[in-house]
Amino acid sequence: MARGSRKGSSPYLRRRIAAAVLAAAVVLLLLVAVDAVAYWGRIHHGISVAGVDFGGMKRDQAVERLSELAGASLARSITLAAGGRAWPVQPSLFGTQIMEEATIAEAMALTRNRSFFNNVSKRLRLYFSRQNVDLLGSVNEKSMDAFIADIAKQLDILPVNASLEFHGSVVRVRDGEPGLVVDRDALRNALTSTLLSLHATQIEIAVVEAQPAVHAADTAKAVEEARVMIAAPVVLAHGENKWKLTGEEIQAFVDCVVEKRGGVAELIPVISATKAEGFLNEIASEVNQAMGNATWDTDGQTATLLEAYSGFELDRAETALALTNAAKASANRVAQAVIAEVKPERTTEQAQEMGIVSALGRFKTEFEGTENRVSNIKRAAELISDTLLAPGEEFSFNKVVGERTEERGFHQAKVVSADGTLQDDLGGGICQVATTLFNAAFAAGLDITERKNHSLYFESYPKGRDAAVSWDGPDLRFVNDTGHWLLIRAAATNKSVVFVLYGTPDGRVTDTTTSDWYEVEPQGTKTELSSELAAGQTRVKDHGQDGRSCTVTRIVKDASGTVLHEDVFESCYPMYFQIIEEGTKTS
Repeated sequence: MARGSRKGSSPYLRRRIAAAVLAAAVVLLLLVAVDAVAYWGRIHHGISVAGVDFGGMKRDQAVERLSELAGASLARSITLAAGGRAWPVQPSLFGTQIMEEATIAEAMALTRNRSFFNNVSKRLRLYFSRQNVDLLGSVNEKSMDAFIADIAKQLDILPVNASLEFHGSVVRVRDGEPGLVVDRDALRNALTSTLLSLHATQIEIAVVEAQPAVHAADTAKAVEEARVMIAAPVVLAHGENKWKLTGEEIQAFVDCVVEKRGGVAELIPVISATKAEGFLNEIASEVNQAMGNATWDTDGQTATLLEAYSGFELDRAETALALTNAAKASANRVAQAVIAEVKPERTTEQAQEMGIVSALGRFKTEFEGTENRVSNIKRAAELISDTLLAPGEEFSFNKVVGERTEERGFHQAKVVSADGTLQDDLGGGICQVATTLFNAAFAAGLDITERKNHSLYFESYPKGRDAAVSWDGPDLRFVNDTGHWLLIRAAATNKSVVFVLYGTPDGRVTDTTTSDWYEVEPQGTKTELSSELAAGQTRVKDHGQDGRSCTVTRIVKDASGTVLHEDVFESCYPMYFQIIEEGTKTS
């Protein structure tokens, strides 16, 4: 009976186990279903990003939240510290970028990018243990390396290699010393890790000991070479010229470099071009010959090509090497100076192709003025003269002449101020240069892209064809639209300035018409009282001018008569009151 009872219970037990398993499976499926519904389209529970809990957030919500956190983090500085010094730095210096969408996509994929059973297993484990997702992003490695290099430059105590010392004819060795240098790799990793996080912090800059490449024990060969170098004079030769270096002079010029030979660092005594600079300067003054670019001789009408030629100059580094080799020889201690050819930057062939052969436009103006005004005109003309304009290139007066400062050779002289009066300012007078150049470009038929008239009308200039310039204001600009190169030449004396534009004639002609005055506003008069004048006395303080406008129209045609461009230059000269002072002084 007992045995039969055990047999009868086996199906029952199996049914109970099966039911339990089924129930557990149903419960698990229900849990999985509930979990799937709860985190549908959301980051799963237990997942953090850069240490911040993002569980339960929808994708868009998580991206927005991460963008807020990243923005706040990128706005905070990171402090690098070492040896009691600190360097606060903004993440923007390294072009730090956080990839919010990609980071959140990775967080979402943690429970979605595998098989069903693996995803379910991952979801269940996240209820009992957390998983962090690092920020995805990038930094500008060049900017970071440059920053680290600058930090290292400030902190590094470089190792000192063993070196040689001379005491008369005796050569002695000074042993090397270790240094302390920034661990650049460690700093780069720490900085990158911090930048791609949500936490600004202080980074301690790690330094490591750096050993010298050469120790005293490795210098026996260097000592012997140095002894030979200073044992007797050395002669430097070039043609029939010869210069002698005594042993004492060689001592003063010897330096040591470290070279690897067979994988081993060796100390090498050499004659240094830097230490021998004075001696080499003396040689260079005798052997150097300047090169000459192809250029043009001009006479106001034609441009004659002057051929280029090479120059020669002392190759200081190679000559120092030749001296070193001669000094290390026990006999025939003669070195040849090394002379390098200096080729012209603009060859004759290149200049020929530029097509600069004759004048296309010319203009001259005359003037009077103070010594400073004359000096300013000459300086501006000098800066512009010899300017070459490529086909299609635009000339800018302000760009070529530059800022008018004392350091650049300009002086105080009268300029036209905003109220029409003449006031002292640096560079006064150079509008004479601008006006002259404008009219030369005008005559050449070039495309004038910027020109502004003065507020005062000057009868010495062609009507409506003056040009005002100011460093922080109007400019004179024109384009070389001839299809060939242009050469601008200027010449200034104490009384006149002339500009000639040379190039390739293309047959263009210009027709110019100038309007009558219009919008004429007769000049008014203002009276000012002056305690400097006696009662009843008057004098003109400012002559002022009538207000008036005019228009200059220029039509430029090519050789066939086709219009290249039609230009209208409007000039408006405002009315300025004549100011008369009346005296009030009674005694």
